Amino acid sequence: MRGWPSNLAFGAAFVLTLACGRGAHAQSSAAAGAMDDWFTGEQNEAYVFFGLGVVSAGTGSYLLTRGTAFSRGAGYTALAFGAVEMLFATTYSLGLDPKHDELKSDLDADPAKFLRDERKRMYAIADRFVLYRYSELGILAVGAGMASYGFAAKKPTLAGIGVVAGAHAALVLTLDYFAESRANRYIKALEGVRPEASSLPLQTSRRGVGFYAPVMTGTW
Repeated sequence: MRGWPSNLAFGAAFVLTLACGRGAHAQSSAAAGAMDDWFTGEQNEAYVFFGLGVVSAGTGSYLLTRGTAFSRGAGYTALAFGAVEMLFATTYSLGLDPKHDELKSDLDADPAKFLRDERKRMYAIADRFVLYRYSELGILAVGAGMASYGFAAKKPTLAGIGVVAGAHAALVLTLDYFAESRANRYIKALEGVRPEASSLPLQTSRRGVGFYAPVMTGTW
């Protein structure tokens, strides 16, 4: 009878430890699921970008056969955009799986460190989307201005360049809107994860983060 208090305390401690272990596992599983969703979305968008590049290059090739000044300006511009989009999509897609595997290993090895590093990486990505948005809006404005001036001044080559540049900027701006929304959902999921060993604050300052980072939205 005299040993029952210590036995009760031991039992309570065991149950508490088991519950904490299950909670930490559930939190790690939630982080892994959110990460999988992010990388799946990025892979799908890479395919969309590659398809956009193929269509752009095909359209450009067709326009170059038309033999007009407008079609030449539009055709060469479409070919250039298409080549860049296909190159970006290919290299980006190839880098996603290795990065995903690396992050899954990091999560298994040290969930707290994974959260710290992954939040920092995603905050940088979210910041860069602001730069992308303004750059795309700038290209859209320049394209619209070139097209307007080209049509008004009877400079069809310039008009063709402006039309294609503006159209591509509008398409990429739309795609980046969905990518940015997906990034913010992932960030919210990361901020909601609280493994036992983590001492991270709910919010981390994002001021100035991302302006020195490589221009790749999901791999780095």
